[in-house]
Amino acid sequence: MQLKWGTYSFDANTNLIGKTVEVMWNEGGQPYKERRRMDVQGFLTGSGQAALTTAENALIAALQVQNQSLTLYQDGGTTESALLLSPTNSITGVRIVRGPDFTSTQGPEYATERKFSFTAEAEYPVSTFTLLSFTETLSFGGGGPQRDVFPALEGPPVSFLIYAQTPYEASQSGQATGWLDYPAIMAPIWPAFLKVAPKVTRGNPKRNGLVYTDFPVSWSYEFKSASPLVGIPNRWIE
Repeated sequence: MQLKWGTYSFDANTNLIGKTVEVMWNEGGQPYKERRRMDVQGFLTGSGQAALTTAENALIAALQVQNQSLTLYQDGGTTESALLLSPTNSITGVRIVRGPDFTSTQGPEYATERKFSFTAEAEYPVSTFTLLSFTETLSFGGGGPQRDVFPALEGPPVSFLIYAQTPYEASQSGQATGWLDYPAIMAPIWPAFLKVAPKVTRGNPKRNGLVYTDFPVSWSYEFKSASPLVGIPNRWIE
């Protein structure tokens, strides 16, 4: 079997390859992407120090070119095995995140072979879930009497009843983070009692390889009513 990185071909049957998959979960306990990693160990062959130095430099140069396909081919060199990382559908591209490392100094090192290791990884979407996080809060106030205390010309301050009953007030605020785009904001729960215009804030997303992710948005509504405002916060929805 033969490993290839883009157009660079490793010597056949000279690599040990381990593959791991880590599933990433949003705050709602839903899987939305997975990180696939391939750990490669192998050796370069050559006759003498000069040949092995040339081979080492060629490997370093090849792995410096990011976002290539890392594929282990079956015998014959044309049919892909299950051990591969492809740029296709990857949101980060295939990246060399470690190496190549050359740490061996024993045996035939730099005489007939040169041992190396490196790690490649890529991230791929695994679902259509679009939210990474969501929270919303309702706060209530008003409805009771309003008092104030004023200083007196003589004696202690005096308490006065200003209003026997004050307007009922409520606030609705929340934030959500979308994975690959801005999520929709929640509508006001009591639109007929909006006190001021809604406040909506959108933050900048993060650059993650080939795409942008983590799109934050927040919203805030203020309400005022002559009667009690009753409701509960919105729940996480998709």
